[in-house]
Amino acid sequence: MNSFLFVGGGNSSYISALILNSRYPNKKITIVESEAIGIIGVGEGTTEHWFKFCECLGISFTELIEKCDATYKFGVHFKNWVKDDYYHCVGHPFNAHHADYLAYAATHLVKRTKQRDTIPQFLKEGMLPIPCGDTFGHQLHFDSVKLNDFLLQTCLDRGISIVNDEIIDATFDRQGNIASVNSKTETYKADFYIDGTGFKRTLIQKILGVKWDSYSDHLFMNSAITWHENSSDDIPLFTTSEALKNGWKWTIPTQNKKAYGYIFSDKFCSVEEAKEEVNVKDVDKVIKFEPGKMERMWYKNCMAIGLSAGFFEPIEATSLGITIQQMFCFLHHISSNDSDSFNKYVNTIYDNAFNFILLHYYNVRKDSEFWRFNNTHFKKTEFLENLFDIMLKRLPFKEELEVPWGLFGSLNFIQILYGLNHIDISPIKKEYQFYSEEKREDYNCLINQVKNADDADLIDKMLPHRDKLLALINK
Repeated sequence: MNSFLFVGGGNSSYISALILNSRYPNKKITIVESEAIGIIGVGEGTTEHWFKFCECLGISFTELIEKCDATYKFGVHFKNWVKDDYYHCVGHPFNAHHADYLAYAATHLVKRTKQRDTIPQFLKEGMLPIPCGDTFGHQLHFDSVKLNDFLLQTCLDRGISIVNDEIIDATFDRQGNIASVNSKTETYKADFYIDGTGFKRTLIQKILGVKWDSYSDHLFMNSAITWHENSSDDIPLFTTSEALKNGWKWTIPTQNKKAYGYIFSDKFCSVEEAKEEVNVKDVDKVIKFEPGKMERMWYKNCMAIGLSAGFFEPIEATSLGITIQQMFCFLHHISSNDSDSFNKYVNTIYDNAFNFILLHYYNVRKDSEFWRFNNTHFKKTEFLENLFDIMLKRLPFKEELEVPWGLFGSLNFIQILYGLNHIDISPIKKEYQFYSEEKREDYNCLINQVKNADDADLIDKMLPHRDKLLALINK
């Protein structure tokens, strides 16, 4: 493979092209995109895998903060899903060594600490240490349009060709591979084609006929409205996910505005009813989708990425993270042209994300027709059945839940189980008793540090999130 042609632009295509270019700078990489189509642009959050992408490309967080109105993200704050708010946090102390985290979580559970109180107070108050570098957190929020512009310019700066055109069909060789893709006026040829056309799935589904694997019998959301407002408020360090009558609302804070979305099921709520519920008259976009993924991401000489490959829903900002991990997996399979192995691994990436997302909906609120339907029709997967079996005995080990290039491990699953009150304390007490007295004392000290993280002496060494961003930009 000496040439790659992307059909469709947007953040997933730019990210994928840049990862390819970083490994193969002498390969010809072209992106054919239509300016008339545009991007979804709903505000963007990342998983910690974004840091891996930036390391690969040599992009600093400070540059993203300056050019993309980026802000730090330490996870997701879940409001009104259950009786008590809870957090999924990837910052301190949840970035600790795995075995230490199990001890930390077990100590909290035995002491019956509320899950939200396991998060350092300074993070919940949007404060950051003064001396920390620009990668104190490995996740970011973005203005998605500015991120799109930044990634586009980075592609151009690194020799990736961008062509403004719209592909409408293709020709094939005798083996059924794509020989060329065509617009109304031009023909484009490459050794390998990448479908980045989003929900249209022009190459992988419409032209090549790969089947779509729907997950709508597990995940019931299929619609969203998005809007934004300018903001000079204090900037939270978490995406907010607030459960409402017919779904949930996200809030993504960037430097100068807040991006909102309400995701719901159109079986229980119309667009107009959704707008009324969140008290919004005008929205930026109305989005319709079917949760699921392609049965095969790589078929013949074509691969689907981003929304073309699959989409479940945005609750844990998995879209860009999956794209990044899929592309790193692809780099390991290009030379062998081993699509079977690649598809096997990428399916496990999607299964990992799907099970993590699905867990958020298990036995939550029941105060409306939609949420009662969700609880009544919830289907545990085999993975979740096994996870709950493990939890009857102990906390899950890293090796039990981790998959190659996967997004989420036991540290992530434990936090959601903890927040939703799905952990039986009895076996955890037995596990806790096996820790040495020294280790138990160490984690009692750490817990006390977290509880006292709003002490005046500590706060004096911190800056509000907005001030920290300005300090980095003006450094």
